[in-house]
Amino acid sequence: MNGSRRGHLIPSLLIFCAISLPLCGQPTTDAVDGITARQIEGHIRFLASDLLEGRDTASVGERLAASYISNQLSRIGFEPAGDLHDEKRSWFQAFPMFETIAHLEGCSLEMTHEGPETTSTGLFMPIEDFLVSPRGLESGQREGKVIFVGHGIVSEELDIDDYADVSVENCFVLVLDGNPEGVEEGEGRRNSRALRMRTRQRTAQEKGAIGVLVIHAAGSEEAPFAERMGRSMRSFGRRLVSSGRGESRIPIIYLEDHARDHFNVEEFSKLNGDSPHGPVKGLNTGFNINVDRGEVDAFNVVSLMKGSDPEFANEVIVYSAHYDHIGVGSDGAIYNGADDNASGSSALIEIAEAFAEGPTPPRSILILHVSGEEKGLLGSRWFVDHIPLPEEMKIVADINLDMVSRNDPTKIGITPSPEHEHYSSLNVAAAQACAQEGLEPTYDVDSYFGRTDSYNFAKAGIPVIFLFSGVHEDYHRASDESDKIDFQKAAAVSRVGFRLGWQVAWAKEPPVREPREPPEEN
Repeated sequence: MNGSRRGHLIPSLLIFCAISLPLCGQPTTDAVDGITARQIEGHIRFLASDLLEGRDTASVGERLAASYISNQLSRIGFEPAGDLHDEKRSWFQAFPMFETIAHLEGCSLEMTHEGPETTSTGLFMPIEDFLVSPRGLESGQREGKVIFVGHGIVSEELDIDDYADVSVENCFVLVLDGNPEGVEEGEGRRNSRALRMRTRQRTAQEKGAIGVLVIHAAGSEEAPFAERMGRSMRSFGRRLVSSGRGESRIPIIYLEDHARDHFNVEEFSKLNGDSPHGPVKGLNTGFNINVDRGEVDAFNVVSLMKGSDPEFANEVIVYSAHYDHIGVGSDGAIYNGADDNASGSSALIEIAEAFAEGPTPPRSILILHVSGEEKGLLGSRWFVDHIPLPEEMKIVADINLDMVSRNDPTKIGITPSPEHEHYSSLNVAAAQACAQEGLEPTYDVDSYFGRTDSYNFAKAGIPVIFLFSGVHEDYHRASDESDKIDFQKAAAVSRVGFRLGWQVAWAKEPPVREPREPPEEN
């Protein structure tokens, strides 16, 4: 931030604020007006640039973004408040993730048929002969007999048990694609889970199977699996990150018709819904895949402005925003996430600078840029479970900004709404701040309350508020680029966030939840 954009405070105002603690009302004009569209634009354009490769969790791009953010906060004058190393605080709070990369090279399917007189072998290759998703698979070779189990369905609701009187322990199960004749999938919630292929895979695993082979029924004249399952192969060679080792799965292998018919064996290529269940005579299968697994760290960026008043400094107001996005797609496209959430991350930098330009508030201000939001709110969950602050410091509010730079320039969504169980006194201050910035608060985004990082604070009993401009056609697409950002709106929402936090920081009492009273019964 250059010196020309922020002025010096009037000395008499400083004296007034010092005398009237904690009753200082409005923030200084210089601090508010310093949050400009131009300043927001600079941050967003860097954080959403191709250089950072979509800021995927625990990636090089995430590290670059974290370094940029911490450097900005250091320049502003905030202090590091992350992990403790050699009795010194870091800007970063590490949290563990698990990384897997499945390799297409070495992935193969070998099938052997032992006939009365001859033994024949077929070596099948991925994409050309079969398709398989590597997600959740363990590295190594699996070998076993093949057991036919119809469509592989077990459902009391449908009165189907394709595993009745069949043992599949340490075997591959062979299932028919689609559903049994007369059984149709419902819509929405009526769609029986038992009919989903993921459920059939799980059922086979619970029965002790080591893999699932899926084929078209004989004479069904279905389109090749590649036409609808090709996307499953895109996970090969991609870095997949999760919060833990995750559930280990058995492979589900879609065998194309020409591979199914390779041996010209009636017991295999002529199977249909009326065929008896049991071993496919003489058929053995081996499947191999190479998967690299390892632990990696992702990082929250944590910075603090210690409050000025001895009585209130241990009460902490958190500003949170996730700075991660979803990285690079399987097609090589970079998902830069300009609105989601370079906008909220940039807003926090500007809010921090505004606080640094005014008198230090009585309460402490913590600026929290979290990662892992796109993987399931992981960074904020880790922070709430491992707060890196002295025990005497207590978080009294969380103000969360996520996707604040698109859609109607005159409105900003706010949750919790007055009808929400987590409604609090923060909402009153937020409405006042919106009025001062000419933004209309809307309360129609409660459905997103549990989908952003403030949710983890709310679960811990902390009053929260979430500022959100809503989704749009570029949400989670490579087209969420800086050129589509409304920088004026991003600046206005940032000023709302600053005004809100300022009021909380100087108030006599911390925020309190004010859940709506249930309607009286007649």
